[in-house]
Amino acid sequence: MEESKRNNLIDLVKGFLIILVIIGHFLPGTLSENPLRYIIYSFHMPAFFFVSGMLYSGHTSLKEYGLRLDIPWLLAVQVYYVLLNFKTISITSYLKAYITPYYHLWFVVGFFFCIAVVKLCKENKKLLLSLGIVLVIVSSVLKGNGFVVWKVIDYTIRPHYLLFFTMGLM
Repeated sequence: MEESKRNNLIDLVKGFLIILVIIGHFLPGTLSENPLRYIIYSFHMPAFFFVSGMLYSGHTSLKEYGLRLDIPWLLAVQVYYVLLNFKTISITSYLKAYITPYYHLWFVVGFFFCIAVVKLCKENKKLLLSLGIVLVIVSSVLKGNGFVVWKVIDYTIRPHYLLFFTMGLM
């Protein structure tokens, strides 16, 4: 049996992106106040989704992805919720923790969204690319127009990253 070889370049890129995520989260100030943070945030997550698309094999079922992602995600939401709300626990804030996940936990929901859309589209790359472009346009148009539901979808799922995931698939 032939062993598959790791692509060291991919590992290097992922490691570099992880370091940029850490640096980006520790830099002081907002994006408009810190040019280095602005530069890092302009490309590091699209690059993660691109690499994830490159590494996507299609062999794992949606249920298996769900189990792999959901259990750690649910535990992480619980830990964040308790740590940040232990004085003011309420059903409303508890449900909100799942609808608008804390900090970096959106990535799991966004990644699962990309996998689900790829599976639902039967990996049709032209359809996925078209859908990704449409989601980027819709996200750009609706983002500043006060649509509350779209703000939640955009914050939680980040559907525009489907375009980068699809480009990685190609």
